[in-house]
Amino acid sequence: MPQQRKWIAYALLLCAAFSFRLWVARKLPNDNPEDGKVYAQLARNLLEQHVYSHASAPPYLPSLIRLPGYSIFLAAIYSICGHGNNTAVRIVQALLDTLTCALIATIACYWEPDQKRKRAASLAALALAVACPFTAIYVATVLTETWASLFAVALCLVATLAFRAPSFKRSLWYWMIAGLVAGVSVFFRPDSGLFVAAVGLTLLSTIPFKPQNATLPDGPARRLFMVVAQGAVLSAAFAVVLVPRTVRNWREFQLLQPLAPTHGEMPGEFVPFGYYKWLRTWVDDRKYTEPMLWSLDESEIDIDQLPEAAFDSPEERARVVELLKQYNDPVDPDAAVANEQPQPDDSTASPPESSTQAGSAKETPAPEADEDAQADSEKPAAEPAPPEPEAGRFPAP
Repeated sequence: MPQQRKWIAYALLLCAAFSFRLWVARKLPNDNPEDGKVYAQLARNLLEQHVYSHASAPPYLPSLIRLPGYSIFLAAIYSICGHGNNTAVRIVQALLDTLTCALIATIACYWEPDQKRKRAASLAALALAVACPFTAIYVATVLTETWASLFAVALCLVATLAFRAPSFKRSLWYWMIAGLVAGVSVFFRPDSGLFVAAVGLTLLSTIPFKPQNATLPDGPARRLFMVVAQGAVLSAAFAVVLVPRTVRNWREFQLLQPLAPTHGEMPGEFVPFGYYKWLRTWVDDRKYTEPMLWSLDESEIDIDQLPEAAFDSPEERARVVELLKQYNDPVDPDAAVANEQPQPDDSTASPPESSTQAGSAKETPAPEADEDAQADSEKPAAEPAPPEPEAGRFPAP
């Protein structure tokens, strides 16, 4: 009977987790993030144009600004439930986040050393994961956070099993699975590679410690060999997943780019590196991230909202204010080209009172002009008449 009550408690908590996330997905949908629109466009192009491109109109050129994992997931959902059906995406993400809660409970059970407290630790961890709003809210957005959380927890669980493996051979299998999970996670978010680095550092830190399992190698030399072998398997499995994308980017763009570019730019695209470096010198509050970084090239920057800490001197402030004014009020390229064209001098300019007539004559040529043009066309090809400059655009010689 106590065993039945335990499983009933797990089932009720998991039902609560999915119900809460389903409510968030249906009642709080959020399609505002630009990244979500980019991922959706990539998915539609995969289905409709059969090319991995973020372009919304032809030509659909190949793209590398985002990793393909989440776009492939969206394409799979769209192919089943209809193109652009983000409601189905959110429901599936609610299921995925519920699975993340179950994996958290499993990790807590493994990490609790006291056998009598394992069930309590597992249920407590599950209850905390179920009620956590900071991860649940992401099921309502078309973003990679739900998948990133799932893969991070899954990597932690597989690494735990690898550390607890009863034999060296079994541990190598677990480390291989951990590397594959880590590689796939990077296909959704490139910064997931930090979790792989954390697992690798944890593995290296076990070298000085004697293994609890008597079947594992003992002694510093054997421990070093075992850890190096396990780390090599982890790294190799992680790298193998990235090989296809690396080869594809080299063939398409001649770039050794296994992950997405840091700033999400296409090859040759302008990136304001100086501006980003300037932001790193003073941005220490998240309230500046949205207007100064995420909304760049989409909205104006309010100069009056910049703090004094953004400037080292009045000269720097004046320079920044000047540059931001140019950013807020960019010069129209067509107008700039028109302004650079030479203007006629006073000797060739038409009188103000005849400007209307001159304009109409330019639009509808006079008979004399037609006769001249006909006469010019009848001249021999060996002696073509030199073209005359258009009136009003170039000064007379």
